[in-house]
Amino acid sequence: FESAVKGIEVTETGMLSLETAPFLDGTSGSITIAAGGYLTNYATISGGTIIVNGIMENTSVGSISGGTFIVDGRMNNQGTITEGTFTVNVGGTMENDGSITRGTFTVKGTMSNLRYGTITGGAFGKLHLYSNSCVQGEGDSVPTINGHIENVDGQILQPCNFGAGASVEKNTGTIEVSATVNGASKSLFYGEKTLEQLKEINANDVCLSRRRTGRRRA
Repeated sequence: FESAVKGIEVTETGMLSLETAPFLDGTSGSITIAAGGYLTNYATISGGTIIVNGIMENTSVGSISGGTFIVDGRMNNQGTITEGTFTVNVGGTMENDGSITRGTFTVKGTMSNLRYGTITGGAFGKLHLYSNSCVQGEGDSVPTINGHIENVDGQILQPCNFGAGASVEKNTGTIEVSATVNGASKSLFYGEKTLEQLKEINANDVCLSRRRTGRRRA
């Protein structure tokens, strides 16, 4: 393929394997994968638009460094995603079994971080984590979650930002959140008793008081 290629359609039951990316200039071109179609990427995709109505697999040697991806079918990442704009629509599924360091992920369907998936950056509207998967910033890259979180034995560790729209639907793993205690930044674990965690930081600075309502506060 050359950068001059403007449009490719993978038809129903069709298969396309990218050994070299058609979007070498990172600015134009499109691929549409019809329902039932299959695209396998071994190359570096740096731009263009890919519409996934069927299945797209970014292999362990594949790389995505830019572009626009619209997912109504299923997209699986086993390689690396370092940038790009991803829209996962209702009924669509995106799975990460590789590495995501940056990118914008608007999720109305399902976005899953699988067993071997790592997320060190990017902005996510919704996220499911599974056993042994991890979300944690690295260097100057910090992930942001701003939607429903379903954590099944995975880990969300600091640094990680949580937007105003973030909410925990299920948690059987670890979710670490940042807090300011006595003017210093500390990490607390979601779902565990906050008072006991504060006492571990400095028991002398934590006291209990009982209001007339009978509620307790730290």
